[in-house]
Amino acid sequence: MGYTVVKSFEKGIDTRRLRDTTEAGALLDGRDCHVTLGGELEKRAAFVVDSTMPDTTVGFYVTEGRIYHTWGDAATAPVGLPPGTIYHSIPDPLGAPLVRILSVEEFNTHLYVVAQYAPDATYPLGRIIHWYDNKPVVVPENPPVEGGGTPPVTSPGGKPAAELTLAYTNTKPESTPDITITAIYLLAPATTRNWGVDAFLIVPESAVVGGWPVCSIVDVMPTNTQSTAAAAMFAVNSFVPPVTGAAPVVVKAQANLNKVKFWIEDIGITYNGWKIEMKVKGPCRVDPGGTATFAGGIPGSSGSLREAPTPHLDPGDIDEKGYFARAFNSRMFSLQGSLLNYSVTEDATVWSGVGSTAGFIQHSMQTALAPFLTSMADFGGDLAVFGTRHVFVWHIEEGDPNGDIKKQTIHGTGTFAPHSAVPFGQSEVMYLDVSGIRSLRARSSSLEAFAADIGNLIDDLVREKIGTLTEAQKKFNVWGIVDPRSGRLWMALYDKIFVLSFYPSSRISAWTYYDATEAPIDYLVSSDNSVYWRSGNDIIIYGDEDGTVYDNTEALARIPYIDGDKPATLKNWTGIDVALFGTWSVRGSFDPTVPTALDLLANLTKSTYAQQKIAINGESPALSLELKSTYVGPARIGNAALHFSDSTAD
Repeated sequence: MGYTVVKSFEKGIDTRRLRDTTEAGALLDGRDCHVTLGGELEKRAAFVVDSTMPDTTVGFYVTEGRIYHTWGDAATAPVGLPPGTIYHSIPDPLGAPLVRILSVEEFNTHLYVVAQYAPDATYPLGRIIHWYDNKPVVVPENPPVEGGGTPPVTSPGGKPAAELTLAYTNTKPESTPDITITAIYLLAPATTRNWGVDAFLIVPESAVVGGWPVCSIVDVMPTNTQSTAAAAMFAVNSFVPPVTGAAPVVVKAQANLNKVKFWIEDIGITYNGWKIEMKVKGPCRVDPGGTATFAGGIPGSSGSLREAPTPHLDPGDIDEKGYFARAFNSRMFSLQGSLLNYSVTEDATVWSGVGSTAGFIQHSMQTALAPFLTSMADFGGDLAVFGTRHVFVWHIEEGDPNGDIKKQTIHGTGTFAPHSAVPFGQSEVMYLDVSGIRSLRARSSSLEAFAADIGNLIDDLVREKIGTLTEAQKKFNVWGIVDPRSGRLWMALYDKIFVLSFYPSSRISAWTYYDATEAPIDYLVSSDNSVYWRSGNDIIIYGDEDGTVYDNTEALARIPYIDGDKPATLKNWTGIDVALFGTWSVRGSFDPTVPTALDLLANLTKSTYAQQKIAINGESPALSLELKSTYVGPARIGNAALHFSDSTAD
């Protein structure tokens, strides 16, 4: 007669091996529980509904002192806001409804918010607006640069002019011809505008007459590169190629000092075959045979110049700077396709302009494969920039963008979930990859980053859950945070929260999960000493304000098949002992080929070691226990002893 002891549960769930070869200390399943600092299993706290937001509000954030924040279209706060809630009015100037808060960041005591509005004919993917301190972030109106350079060529009428050529080519199919657009700047006398010049940019419309596009006038300022980018972007997006079957495109442009970058916005991460070129040159020649005459329109066209609609991004209008923002080293950073945008130092409202320190880093020139950037996180004092299949590690110089240095590129890993990247520990970032939950760590000897395998134990469960999520849920309903009370990592995948109890000093690295089916996560945040989230319109607090509230949620722990280090020996299982707190039902499985066949062994309300062992009767090489609790309180399991005698010789 003998027994074997499962001393602790420090390994957590492990799906890497067959259920009958998983070792003691691990779990086959661990639902609505977690592993303590001492290696014991403990039931999770309650998901307490603290309050309900009006359904006209969008988003959720918590600041210190337990102040809730939410957003909406209305100018005044709606009726029914919970006490201690601050309402932020952020209506789209074009009237599109607010549908989602993409990111919230605290910067210099104010909130920097990236908001998305409903798609329409103008913005088929939905308009994105950045807000800081309840004000939209705008394009700065920079004065013209004076002095130096070659005087511009003078066109008829005595007005300086320069030629701006925009060309884009659809390479699908290859037979589609190139379409070249010609636009012209006209500079009026300097007395008509406060900033020194009057500017008109001739841009094409969809009609083409006599081989030339009919032109319109858009009021812009050519010495302001941001305005140039906005007007040129409007020009290309307003022009419909006279090519049968040509696919529509959305062109984006951004200015950085004296440069203007263009790119095609497309759903997905694959290069879509479109190309954009921009050239500026003089003298002003729109026809091989002569110089432009501005009074009568472009040669070959039947109409004269006339006013055009205002561009979507003209000087002073709201500036779309990307879909995800983070504060780092006194600057705001934002992701936009392959661009990492950054504001000027200590000013989140200035993102561009001649002479400013704002700008961007084009990551398509940082690696062989064009990256699509998704997230950012502080990585041991560096900025980790995540793409879907890349991670870039940047040293960001405090106050001096010229000192920014790319330290490393890690290929073959990344994240599709912007909010999954979360700093963890001293020099680690956890994130959700397509392969599972991964850790970006620094090698102690070289300080270089690498993707570690701390999440490998539950890869099968994570990938299975990812497969159930919609594309929108993958982007917006995956959140990583650290529970401030316990230090546990939460990786929430909509309605399932994977929990890592990681205590190196106790040699504990254990995954379990919480079932959030009744309160799926839309927005998740940790602040003060609590974890909060918005589920629909309900605001949930984990364990309530002090973290001590429990309910009758059923915690489940499944202990592997224990064989007493004799897997080939048939045994008579005669009894069990369990150290526990609370009320638990214990079931046993004697056959790993039929793991769902469970026999009720006992209902326990206290530890059994001071009593007679709980007698059981079964014959098999190994025994697995399943324990369930509905105890209203912090039910715990410390260890388990399984009594047996050999029924066959070795």
